[in-house]
Amino acid sequence: MDSSSKLGDRLRSILNPTGALCSPSQAPRASDSDLERILGGRWQQQTNGACFVVERRIGAHTMYGHDTVGELALRLGVAAAEAPLLAGGVPARPPFLFFDLETTGLSGGAGTYAFLVGCASFDEAGDFITRQ
Repeated sequence: MDSSSKLGDRLRSILNPTGALCSPSQAPRASDSDLERILGGRWQQQTNGACFVVERRIGAHTMYGHDTVGELALRLGVAAAEAPLLAGGVPARPPFLFFDLETTGLSGGAGTYAFLVGCASFDEAGDFITRQ
């Protein structure tokens, strides 16, 4: 069974809120195009296999709390001058990258796996782009 089939099986179990049981022969099979349509992503072939990538864009004019996303991007740029300690003594400057790693645990051993990797950044227009 390839990794896309395992992902399809997992997504079907998540997307079946009724918990209805059926045999594998009766279960609907999600094709790659179904996954792309449902999640809004696409499969990308990499050196060590394939991964499914979902990219989202939040426009600069979108409200987030009391500010727009674009205003948050501008404030981050201004605040960067206060972060030389984090940047090895050099003033930090855009573009900034936000990184998040979801794992099954960091205790070591053979049971530690990354199951979701996400990164995000602001573009030149102040839009916020996430890739998972």
